[in-house]
Amino acid sequence: MMRMIFALGAVCLLLSCGSDNSSSDGAKYVAKEAESAKNTPPTATSIDEILDAYEANQIGAAKKYADTPIRLSGKALRVREALGTGFLILRAKKSGREQEFGFSEGGTALLADVSPGDTVTVTCPGVAEGLGMIFIAGCYGLEIG
Repeated sequence: MMRMIFALGAVCLLLSCGSDNSSSDGAKYVAKEAESAKNTPPTATSIDEILDAYEANQIGAAKKYADTPIRLSGKALRVREALGTGFLILRAKKSGREQEFGFSEGGTALLADVSPGDTVTVTCPGVAEGLGMIFIAGCYGLEIG
């Protein structure tokens, strides 16, 4: 439980860091960045490709994925909610590794129809890494099947 709380805190910190905005404008900055990402065609990738890239070279992976919208598929393991944000945990097709995806306000409602075992495709604004953990948040697209 503490790890989950720590991870959520780290996600919140990562999403609001790096901007010149004050903390009161952090949510507006994140929403603006997510909206900007929606106007850029997503790069097709896989959970394994992203995790392998960050394991091999965090700097190179950050340069490639940080501000690049991504689209990838996996098998749904579970859906959960924390602090009003929906999270989808997917299993990689090749390696079986798990990755969590946080959905933006509008995207959270999409998760209601996801069941464990569904093959889903998600679209997210990019990837962040901190404290050795990979964060994929602000997701806004979801296709089941």
